[in-house]
Amino acid sequence: MERTNLKIGAHVRYADDIMVLCKDKSHAERFRFSITNYLTNNMKLIINEEKSKIYDLTKERMKYLGYEFYALKTNTKNKAMQSKYAIANILPKSKEDEIVEKCGELLKKFKNKPTSETIHDWNIYVIGIHNYYKGMTHFSECFKKIGWRIYKLFYHTMSKRVKFTKEQSYKNDFQKGVYKSWGKDGYYCFGFFS
Repeated sequence: MERTNLKIGAHVRYADDIMVLCKDKSHAERFRFSITNYLTNNMKLIINEEKSKIYDLTKERMKYLGYEFYALKTNTKNKAMQSKYAIANILPKSKEDEIVEKCGELLKKFKNKPTSETIHDWNIYVIGIHNYYKGMTHFSECFKKIGWRIYKLFYHTMSKRVKFTKEQSYKNDFQKGVYKSWGKDGYYCFGFFS
């Protein structure tokens, strides 16, 4: 491709959001022109000029679909990859606050009304967030911070209402065994009410 006149870029699309990762600024400018031209002239769509921007990820961060993307130099023993850039993504502070706030609301509902419905709402939200962000570069680091923010609230809410168990069969069958490796030392389970 480099020996042709084709623009080199990786195209990422989610619904009506488009991101193109390019080799350099000139390629990005050419992509922006051709994509804008195609969408406005051929598809008769209106481009959101505020959101349509060229980012240099080595100098600034870009928010996209609930992530914050940036470029960092790789730290590896592979000499061919040393000092080269890789794309990383983390949770923006605003999204972190939003998740913590939603967890607080769900825990408050459970505290006021400890039923299978309110615990189900909690599980659905936590599993949904996990599934959406599990491919994130710094997943453990970002969610460890969130975990500390809701730690006291969670355990004070759950301690007298949900049983802590080390029995693994229920967890191993949950969500087709996706969480088998989690909770080996024990976990909280609504199904073990006394």
